[in-house]
Amino acid sequence: MKPTTTEHGHWSEKSEQPTKPESNGQLIFDNPFPTEVPVIIGTEQFILREADETASCKYHNAIYRSSTLVGEGEDRKLVPGDGFADVEPILVAACLYRTTKEGQRGPLVPYEEIMTWRADIVSKLFDKAKAISHIGTPGEKEKAKNLPGATVGISA
Repeated sequence: MKPTTTEHGHWSEKSEQPTKPESNGQLIFDNPFPTEVPVIIGTEQFILREADETASCKYHNAIYRSSTLVGEGEDRKLVPGDGFADVEPILVAACLYRTTKEGQRGPLVPYEEIMTWRADIVSKLFDKAKAISHIGTPGEKEKAKNLPGATVGISA
């Protein structure tokens, strides 16, 4: 998919590190605009937009509400429960916009409509939304910290 530009001139399909640490403790955000990816489903055009904090909270709250924390100490983990499968369409519904006739971002696609789509479409949209939003499931950052040579987080 070829990247194009939005009304802000910052439309990118490329998922980059959202911040870069500086030696003096400052965080520099090179591009303050959310990543947007054009999507075509059948004959309809959409924009998949990087999750804002509201979308991220909806996604994480859905995970926590549908999971149980089990285990002790470092062995504690979230175990998916009833309703866990809803986290994918919840994130998609918080990030997928219809386009207007002018090709601009229109309203969000309702959750109820997304629930009528094929599962493989929703799954691919979910994976892309997670990637461009730099969000994961709880525990992914902690697991990544334990990988050899991995650095996660922001260093000052």
